[in-house]
Amino acid sequence: MVIGQNLSVTSSHFANFWARLAMRYRSHKNVIFGLMNEPYDQSFVILVSVLNHAIAKIRRVEAPNLVLVPGNAWTGAHSWVTSGNSVAMLQIQDPIMNSAFEVHQYLDHDSSGTHHDCTFGGGASRLKAFTNWARANRRRGFLGEFAITTSSGCEAELNDLLSYVAANSDVWLGWAYWAGGPWWGEEPFTIAPADIWNPIDRPQMNTLRAFL
Repeated sequence: MVIGQNLSVTSSHFANFWARLAMRYRSHKNVIFGLMNEPYDQSFVILVSVLNHAIAKIRRVEAPNLVLVPGNAWTGAHSWVTSGNSVAMLQIQDPIMNSAFEVHQYLDHDSSGTHHDCTFGGGASRLKAFTNWARANRRRGFLGEFAITTSSGCEAELNDLLSYVAANSDVWLGWAYWAGGPWWGEEPFTIAPADIWNPIDRPQMNTLRAFL
């Protein structure tokens, strides 16, 4: 069901939900509002309208919290320009200018996060188009989802990815790895210890720790 394209869940429903949540957490400055996870195959016009409606409602209840705004096409950093996000998302409006675009980026050959491989050189190169767009348009970014397996070369690509984010901190606010927690089981991207009673770091933590 696509928000704003179905009478069951309208743009007003979505905005009112966010207004109520914002009222609850508006005094918690460390709470960040992530509006939506990976919208795709949507009308840009409707998506932008829905997102703007939610942001307006959040600000109307005087919530100053940082808002993370997704793009269309699974909000991929690598496809930000080619997907049309670079044009459409310039229409996002935040009255107090405390928002950032949340993008996701995987390092397998098609950036889908469904394979174990990591493409050589992908760690930094796939963020460049978004970074250049954000800098040119005075926007900010947050790398809200990325991960690697333990396949050969992946650790080096992860290091390059996070080094690039750190080197371009005028654009990038930060990052969040996916995923952790015991409910993921043996998901190949997980960084949760296999045994909570005898916790041993997953290999990915060797790289992540350096950027914490």
